[in-house]
Amino acid sequence: MKTKLYVTDEGFGPLVRQSAVLQELSLLLPSLEVILQTEKHLIDAKRILPGIEYQNKFNNILWHKTAQGTPDTKEINEYYRNYNSLAVTFIKEEDSQKDIDFILSDFVYEAFEIAQRNKIPSFGIAHFTWDWFFSKFYPPVISHEVIYKMMERAMMADVLFFPPYTPREIIKHYQSKVIEVPLIVRKHVPVKKDFASNAKRILFIDSGSGVNKLAMESIVKQLHQYKSYHFYLPSAFTIQADNITLIPKSELLLDY
Repeated sequence: MKTKLYVTDEGFGPLVRQSAVLQELSLLLPSLEVILQTEKHLIDAKRILPGIEYQNKFNNILWHKTAQGTPDTKEINEYYRNYNSLAVTFIKEEDSQKDIDFILSDFVYEAFEIAQRNKIPSFGIAHFTWDWFFSKFYPPVISHEVIYKMMERAMMADVLFFPPYTPREIIKHYQSKVIEVPLIVRKHVPVKKDFASNAKRILFIDSGSGVNKLAMESIVKQLHQYKSYHFYLPSAFTIQADNITLIPKSELLLDY
């Protein structure tokens, strides 16, 4: 049996979430073959999800941010003007999936139409949907036609799985397709670390898309004051203090 997994290129959440999903599937279907398609996070995918087949291709979902981490509404608007035509082209390119038994998507809308065209099941897994995300911008940055087309394709899925804290609006809108599930976590034993002290340890993680960049940078500058805590930060922060350990870019924060 073979599945194809489409993951959005925005953020690391889909890769981490899908590592847990595929871990469970490997127990249920030991001979399952997996193809994962992504572009931006291909190198990270090979680290987080080793031993599967990979296809290097952009999966259409994109959002732009300014240097400060805030949404770049002009760039977002420019990109999504052509989204519907990009999606049609993408579906045509991916249309033939004759050797695939089912499709997983986190959360690439076109995957559901591709599955429907090939008469195979498709399953969506996410903690929010992009149609919901973009609908929250005011004034609107994406046309209603694009958002409606996203929602139309999501309804082509056989099942949409949502964990706790998914916005209730999403659950309500897609209710006929939704199964709510517990938190999706990896059965993973982290590599044992040599901690710097006996202080309370705090892991400091920004979102994969850097949306809290300014706030995070401001907070980090104050951490040296809290001597009863030891902070573990991504090395991108380039700050030094006795109570701070920087995690190299080559290591995964999720292993901490």
